Amino acid sequence: MSKGYQQLDPLELAPILRRPNDFLLAVALLSWIVSKINDRFPELLDGIELSVIKITEFGSYPSIGAHYTFANDDREEELLKAMSSVINSCSLLDFVVFYVNSREPWSVTTNRIMNSQLDDGEAPR
Repeated sequence: MSKGYQQLDPLELAPILRRPNDFLLAVALLSWIVSKINDRFPELLDGIELSVIKITEFGSYPSIGAHYTFANDDREEELLKAMSSVINSCSLLDFVVFYVNSREPWSVTTNRIMNSQLDDGEAPR
């Protein structure tokens, strides 16, 4: 059974999220944002799972998805503020250290997300 996700697109990343040539960068940045939110705002994430997901609205592109444990919960505004806080307060060096130290095969991860056959708002496994 698949999970439903609320789409959360950080406004600051809009210029790169929908450009196929930048999907690898977008997936890495979105993953870094999810990691930072998990570290900096754990109380906000009570009952929420954040993932990088594929959206297929007006083409396909990566985004952050929030899966809520409780169906009537909606913290979109707070989550978007937390994302903006991370983007605007962390340094480029912080992202580079995350990118290098994660040892994540970013091209493989990006392909797995972008080539998934899931409906909008479902995260790949």
